[in-house]
Amino acid sequence: MDDFVLESAEAATLLTYRDTVKVIETLTHAETTRHRVHRYIQQVGSYMNKERRNRLPDKVGVMLGDGTKTHGIRKKNEVNVVLGRDPETGCKHLLALEVNRKWPETASQVSTVADVLVSDADKAMRNALRGKVLCYQLCVNHAVREVGNHLWRVGLSKEKRKRILGRLRGILRVLRRSVRKHLLDKDYGRLRWRIEWTR
Repeated sequence: MDDFVLESAEAATLLTYRDTVKVIETLTHAETTRHRVHRYIQQVGSYMNKERRNRLPDKVGVMLGDGTKTHGIRKKNEVNVVLGRDPETGCKHLLALEVNRKWPETASQVSTVADVLVSDADKAMRNALRGKVLCYQLCVNHAVREVGNHLWRVGLSKEKRKRILGRLRGILRVLRRSVRKHLLDKDYGRLRWRIEWTR
C-alpha cells in the first residue's frame, strides 16, 4: 500500500472528501478526485480489517455485542458490533463489525471464543454467537428493562414497578462496584462472597 493512498485515507478521516482532495492536491501537486479518495478509504479499510483479524486473540473473557439503527441519507442503517475484552490486560478488541448485514454474517467474522457474552436481549445476536461463548448475560440496563417489562405484563402498578426496579438497580450497582474493586485488588474470595451475598 503506497503512502499516497494512506495519506489520502487518513486525511479523509478528519475532513470531508472535497476538503481532502484540496489538501492532497495542495500538498502533493498530484490530481485526485473524491471518488479516488473513497476508493483509497475502501482499500485501507479492507487492509486494516485483514490485519486486525490476524492479530485477534484466540480467547477473551468477555464478549460484548450490540446492534443499533442509525440514520443515513434517505435510509436507516443497521450496525452490528462485537467487542472482546481480555481479562488479563483489560484491552478491548474489535471482533466483528457489519453494516446492513444480519447477525449470522456478523458472527461469521468472530473466530475468538469467550467465557461470557454480555449484551441486550437480541435473540438473533445470541443465536448467532451461541457456539462462540460459554454463557450469556444481559447488561445491567437491559436486565432492569427486561424485569420492568415482565412486571408490567403481569399487571403490577407503576409505583410498585418503580420501587422494585429501583431496588434492583441498587443491588446491581453495588455488585458491579464490588466486582471492579475486587478484580483490581485480585481478592477473588471476597468477590465470591459478594456474589453469594447478593443472591
